[in-house]
Order: sequence, then C-alpha cells, then structure tokens
Amino acid sequence: MKKHLKDIQAFHNQIWKTFLEQQQKGSCTSLWDTITNACQEDTKTATQKDICWNDIQKQYFENLETIFTKTMGGFFQNDNPLPPETPPLDRRFQDPEWQTNPMFYYLKESYLLYSDYVQNLFEHEDLDAESRKKLQFYIKNFLDALSPSNFPFTNPEVVRETVKQKGENLVKGFQNYLKDQQKHQGPALPALTDLSAFKVGESLATTPGKVIFENEIFQLIQYLPPKTPYYETPVLIIPPWINKFYIFDLQPEKSFIRWNVDAGHVVYVISWVNPDASYASVGLKDYLLKGIDKAIEKIKSTTHVPKVNAVGFCVGGVALLTLMGYYQKKGNTSIASATLLASPTDFREMGDLSLFVSKEQIQILEKTLKKQGGLAGEAMMQIFRSLRANELIWPNYINSYLLGKKPTPLDFLFWNSDTTNLPAKMHLEYLKEFFLGNALMKSNEYHLGKVGIDIETITNPFFIVATQRDHIVPWKAAFPAFQKLRNSRFILGGSGHIVGIINPPSGQKYGYWTNETPHTISAEEWLHTATKHAGSWWKEWQEWLTPYLGQRTLLPKDIKSPSLEDAPGRYALQKAPDLKVNPIAGFWDFYAPVKS
Repeated sequence: MKKHLKDIQAFHNQIWKTFLEQQQKGSCTSLWDTITNACQEDTKTATQKDICWNDIQKQYFENLETIFTKTMGGFFQNDNPLPPETPPLDRRFQDPEWQTNPMFYYLKESYLLYSDYVQNLFEHEDLDAESRKKLQFYIKNFLDALSPSNFPFTNPEVVRETVKQKGENLVKGFQNYLKDQQKHQGPALPALTDLSAFKVGESLATTPGKVIFENEIFQLIQYLPPKTPYYETPVLIIPPWINKFYIFDLQPEKSFIRWNVDAGHVVYVISWVNPDASYASVGLKDYLLKGIDKAIEKIKSTTHVPKVNAVGFCVGGVALLTLMGYYQKKGNTSIASATLLASPTDFREMGDLSLFVSKEQIQILEKTLKKQGGLAGEAMMQIFRSLRANELIWPNYINSYLLGKKPTPLDFLFWNSDTTNLPAKMHLEYLKEFFLGNALMKSNEYHLGKVGIDIETITNPFFIVATQRDHIVPWKAAFPAFQKLRNSRFILGGSGHIVGIINPPSGQKYGYWTNETPHTISAEEWLHTATKHAGSWWKEWQEWLTPYLGQRTLLPKDIKSPSLEDAPGRYALQKAPDLKVNPIAGFWDFYAPVKS
C-alpha cells in the first residue's frame, strides 16, 4: 500500500504539472467568473424580492433531521433504512449498499436533499427565462459533480474494490487519467470507450462498397445489392457533418446500410471531409451545393434514374430540408421522397443545447474560430457529453479513474469519439441562420444564393422520425416539420438520438409511436393519442418508402462506376486535423455564458 501511495503522489504531481502548463496557454476562467456573477446577481435579486428562503431552509433542515433519524435507526436498531425517494432511473445509486449501509444511505439521501435544496433556492421569477435556464443548467452540472458516487471513499463499489485490490485500482485509475490527458495534451474528459477495440474498415464500416466520386467537400460511396432484382430508385444517406457517416454502418448486425442493401436498395452515402484550417472560408452554401446537390447529380448520371430517395440525419436533415426548399423554388424534381431522422426544425425547442448559443456567445466563438480556422470536433463532443453528464461523463470517470478499468467497448461510442472538425464560416453561418435566426420556421429567412427558403411550399412526401429521449434534438424540435410539411408522416421512436435511430428490427427494442392525425395537432396531443408499437421503426419506413422505389429490375452493368477506392474511403479514415489549439479550450469558449 505504501508503494501505491508513493506512485499515486507521483502521478498526482505529473497531472498538476500538465494542468498548470495548459493554463499558461489559455485560461478557462470565464466560465467560473460568469457563473459566480450570475449567482451573485441572483442572490441580490432574491433578497430584494423576499423569496422566502427562510422557509426553504427550514424545510431543508427538517428533512435532513428525518434522514438522520432513519440513519440512526439503521445503526442502532440493526434495521435497514426506510425506502428512499431516489429517482428510480438514477443510475448513480444502484449499488445495494446505498440502501442497506447506513453510512452510504446517509451520504446519498443528504446529497439528494441538498441538491433539491440548492435548486429550489433559485426557483423564482426574478430572472428572465433564458438566464434562469442557464443558471439551473450550470448549478445542476456543479451538483452532479459533487455526488458521493464520484469520490473514492464515498462510493461503496469503489471502497470494496480498493480494499480488495489494496489500492491497485486507484493506481491504474491515475494511469488511465494520464493517458487521457496526454492524448489531448491538456485537460480532457474521461474516454467514452476503449478506442483499441474497433477499427474503421475492419470491425466497423465493413459493408462492401466503392467510392465513385470525390471533391474537396465529400466522397460519394456506392453500395450495390448482392442479389437482384433491385429497386430502381436509389437511396441517398446524408449524415451530419459533425460526425462520420459510419453511424449507419456500425457492426454488421446494426448496419442500416447493410440492411437496406440486403433489402434490394442501391444505396449512396455522403462521407464528409474532415477539414483542417485551410477550410476556414468554406461556407454552408458549399456544403449544400458542392456537397448534397453535387451528390444527387452524380447519382442521377450514374443510375440513369431521374430521382433519389434522400435520408438526412440530424444536421444532415436540416441541410436536406433547406436544399429541398431551394429545389422547390427552382423547379428541381430530383427527390422522390425525403426522410428526416432526428432533424431539428424549430430551434426554439432545442432544450439545453440552446444554452450554448446566443449572440454574445457567438461573438466570442467567432474570435476563436478566426484564429484557428474552425471548431475542433472534440469541442462539439464535450458539449454533447455535458448535456448528460450523469450518463456520459461521471460513469466513465468512476469506471476508468476510480475502479481502474478499461472503458467498455461500444461501437456507437467509438463512432462518437471519432470526431470531425467544422469549418469556421460554415459553422458560424449555421449557428446564426438556424439556431439564432430559426430560419426553417420562417418564410424566406434564409437565402441559398438569391433563392429564399420556405419549407411550407415543399410538396415532396416526407417520413419524419424523432426519438423520445433525444437530448441533442428533443422530439418537439423535430415535430414542427410534420406541421409545416403537409405531405408528411411522423414517427416517434423510443430511446435517444443515436440508439433510437440505429435500431435494427432484429433487436426488438425500444418501440415507436404512430398517429394518423391532422398536421394541425400539437405535439402533446399527438403523443397523447398515439399508438405504441413494439420493435423498430425501420420496417414501418420500408413500407412507407415502397411506392417511391420504382420497379424492381436487374442491375445494369453501367451502374458500376469507376472506383476511386474501396469503402469506407479515406475521408472516413481521416482523424480530425490539429487546429493548433487544445480542443477543450474551444469547448469552454462555447460553454461560457457572457457577463452582462
């Protein structure tokens, strides 16, 4: 044990040395300064308005006394404490000792009570809605960090493991911590998954295909059915440019691409470039016209079919919908049908993600992006993880740093960690036009070239999918597309942003809701009267898509375009180029609220 303590001290010194060196390169204090300012202003306002804090405190101490009494009963009467009021889905406290051991019971219950107490102190009407929402978010993240489950001697599982291994787990944990910090050359969050467990092109993205076209924006990958006959009208998948395309081609049993190819579809997929600083001046227009529009034209010339069935996921769906508004005005009939997967339409409903976007924050971000040429993909990943810290940060922290284990190998978390940079101009345009301007909800708010976009004029058939527990695109942010696009069908899937979309029928998981109601119905009414179905929405989509697939026919020889390289292609293999900054610094610039 003495040797372990010495090793831990050495690791500790190295960690702090790395951290202090990083602080000299770029400070992250703006976050903490602004939170302090917000709390001070809030306290001042609350005092002036007499929010009855005394009553809140009185109730807090009464409840704390009740918890203490229950705990003493567990100590001296050899009884188990009474059942707690812990939320049933709170995964932090699933270990039995949080309930049966009086000490851990008290730590847990007093922490949960204190969390409620602190959040209740700021539940008043003296802040505008946006400021109050920001403050609540930061307070919750701070309180989440204070959970007794996150500390080695107040987590029963960690205590047991430390005794069993004589501290070896803590030494391994520090080694894991150092690896993460050294990899990112500065402060970083714990790894999401074991990155050595998968390899793109070998264990992931293995569906046979060919890259048939590329430019500076994207590669176009063609996947042909192994058997004939095939459906005449092909499917084009447009992934978000903030991640790699192979979310649609994970392991074979989960692959959306393989499932479609096996069903007889000719599938094309856009694989976006992973840009470096030289892409700083590439804009949103380039991604739409040199990207998606160019891909559609290439598919039409290759297949000799006048239309495609387009599928857009997340930001890819926003781009698809925008381009279709452009097509509608230009009389372009290249799209037979469109599918929007977890794609926001009303950005006012974007939940906690909207806390990172305001005029002031974008001004700060703009200065940063001008220096580095783009937003580091790592920064976006950190933002998404912070939205669900108790699921995407702290469990990994406990597993890797306190228990000393390797991260659990999960294919979709590997994909999530394989980040893509965003060009400065394109990203800022997207934030300004869509997040702040809410362009899709307004007529002619956004112009592609000289063409104003009005999605209500689009007449194409749409299949719209959102997921119930999506923390990135809440389903109520996607639902307005159903209200505005009169030739559309809406499906609500179970689970979240990734797992609810990549939900193969073989898994028989999560389920989905349907409702054949008018487009004028509200989101709440839609869900209240919807019908729940078991399994995956994929089969429902396939049935809906059938009328737009054309005839089933033999595969013509000339559809096999000259191949540039095998799938998944080198764009998918590119690691995010270094933007000459610590990615976490970009995250803090984006994360920090602005002082008034």
